[in-house]
Amino acid sequence: MTSDGDNLKQQIFIGDAVTNGSDQHVLIAVAEYLEKAGARALIFANLNLGGRQIDTIVVTEQLVLVLEAKGYRRPLRGGANGHWQVRVAGGEWKSTRNAYHQASGAALALRDTMRAFDGAEVPYLDTAVVFDPAIPAGSELTSDFKVKLLGLADLSAELAQTSKNPWSLDRWTQFARHLRLVAVGDAAAACDPSLARSETLLGDYSAGVARLYQPLTLDAVTSSWTAGGEPISSDELTRRIASGRDACLIGPSGCGKSLGAYVVALRFAATGGIPLVVAAKNFVGSMSTLLDGETQLIADTAAREVVAAAKQLNRPLLLVIDGFNECSEPLRVALLRRIAAFGRRYEAHLVITSQNVPERADLLSLDTFDVPRPSLELKLSIATQASGAPQLPAGATELLSAVESCLEARLVGQLGDKSGTASRFDLFDRFVRARLGDQATAGVARLSVIARWMMDRITFSFALRELERTGERADRSVDDRLLSSKLLSLRGDRVSFGHDLFLDAYAAEAVVREAGGSASAILTSLAEPRHKPRKELILGAITDPLLLEQVLAGLEDAELILACLVGRCGRAARDWAEALAEVVFGLIAVEIDTARLELGEGHMWKVGFEPSNVVWTRQQRAVLHALPSRIAGDVYVERLVELAGRFDKRLVDETFRLREEAAAHKIAVRTGAFAAAYVNQTSEALGIT
Repeated sequence: MTSDGDNLKQQIFIGDAVTNGSDQHVLIAVAEYLEKAGARALIFANLNLGGRQIDTIVVTEQLVLVLEAKGYRRPLRGGANGHWQVRVAGGEWKSTRNAYHQASGAALALRDTMRAFDGAEVPYLDTAVVFDPAIPAGSELTSDFKVKLLGLADLSAELAQTSKNPWSLDRWTQFARHLRLVAVGDAAAACDPSLARSETLLGDYSAGVARLYQPLTLDAVTSSWTAGGEPISSDELTRRIASGRDACLIGPSGCGKSLGAYVVALRFAATGGIPLVVAAKNFVGSMSTLLDGETQLIADTAAREVVAAAKQLNRPLLLVIDGFNECSEPLRVALLRRIAAFGRRYEAHLVITSQNVPERADLLSLDTFDVPRPSLELKLSIATQASGAPQLPAGATELLSAVESCLEARLVGQLGDKSGTASRFDLFDRFVRARLGDQATAGVARLSVIARWMMDRITFSFALRELERTGERADRSVDDRLLSSKLLSLRGDRVSFGHDLFLDAYAAEAVVREAGGSASAILTSLAEPRHKPRKELILGAITDPLLLEQVLAGLEDAELILACLVGRCGRAARDWAEALAEVVFGLIAVEIDTARLELGEGHMWKVGFEPSNVVWTRQQRAVLHALPSRIAGDVYVERLVELAGRFDKRLVDETFRLREEAAAHKIAVRTGAFAAAYVNQTSEALGIT
């Protein structure tokens, strides 16, 4: 290339190296179009005229076009007057520079400089704001004939237009020399080397994100997300987030929230975005420390370097906060404030996963997406895929109806025919023992110690140095094995269980170990509110049949009895609960057969039952409260129908016996009898009621 450009189709002049990603993308798009068009052209980039910075000027024999490049990814609103605004985290609108003013000001500065150079009047110049890659979805922007608003894809059509060019290309070349612009060989040479370094950094980081999270989603079975009660796909969820809608993914533990967030992050990265995925349980007050733990793991670099590179190259940021409910409760509001500040400062997209809507959610404007507990069909699909077999054994299918999470369904599939008599605890324990091999005994004991330590402190993560303090005499190779097998996770200097369900499982194991064979100690633990999420696991962790029998004998918790009936606490507990249910059904039958109606003002409908001769224990009453859920699940329905028919017959006999007395006192005995039988919710109600 010669400096005067007389024998060249295209020449590029710069005032200084291009340092912004959007400016670079627009410059490259212009250069590529002009090269394909084959016409002589000049491009001026990153120059300053009269104190006004100008991104790009395109000159052909039939066109002069002034371009202002912008890289917004969040929705904008504004027009020819006043500030523009960009919607940031929290749903608020933050003032930003008016790109219309910038573009029109650049065109006026160019006209003034041309007039001073040539001494002749210069017509108005075509001007456009070019958004890289497109005008953000949801934007409310207005303009006029003076400044066009374009996406990068619209630029080719604009460059194909013609307008008045007051000068020859030779005169434009002289103008470039007059301005002391530097001629460069191509668009790449016009850009600051730091852009290439940023591209390399983000390329390495994106590859690291794929290496870390892609394996976790390879065998993913799509969950049924819902928004406002309507089902949506993962692709639609990603599209909404990319269009500027921040999201909160809500669902119970193990339902696929984290997996869904990883899929969103990977798809966001596939479209050029930069996802930052962090676990809320590792937040100790510093957002930068939390982010550094992720970026150093993935690309051995500080988060500020990744964020700076993304901003330089106009690559959108996605911040994923996984497991917000696992953040230490005193720090949750602080974390929300820092998430909101990050979103506002960097115009980042936000995704939060949690078991419930975060407290002070008003700090953010989040669209809520729910994922319910998996259906039996979904669990079957997950388990079958995990098993690698065309069909699951009967025992595994039976257990699937009892478990309530996608993670447990996967474990059922991996256990195969060994899962028939398993409790929920057994699923986790067998998986862990298989992972640890010859260190299983020591590893399980160590996990129990760690879980107990975390349970006492109500935390989901702790500093690495605390791992050493929880077992000063422990074999360090066991800790190394727990970390290498991913049963424990290390992010920065924060240690946690690979999943909160494993924490619950080994906290349950710790309770049983600490009880030392005492049924009363276990029953006391089961009654503690902090153990509510893991009660089923505690029962399932009991391996001594005699101890289990003693614990079950003292059980008066309807929820836990229901879990036994369903099968989540193991075969022995289920057999016990089913036998107890039979006893209860027998007592209901006796109570029905001996039920006697009586009339009196003391009853709500002046009709009630005489005190029952059947004495119910607290445990039997708990079974009564557990049975409706099983009946709703199409179990014991025939028994209930038989008992209801028996009860109806008894009511007919009793109302006939009282008909004359009821008539004398003008009491609607049949209506009152029905209400007393099927509506009464007092403690004196019959068992069937």
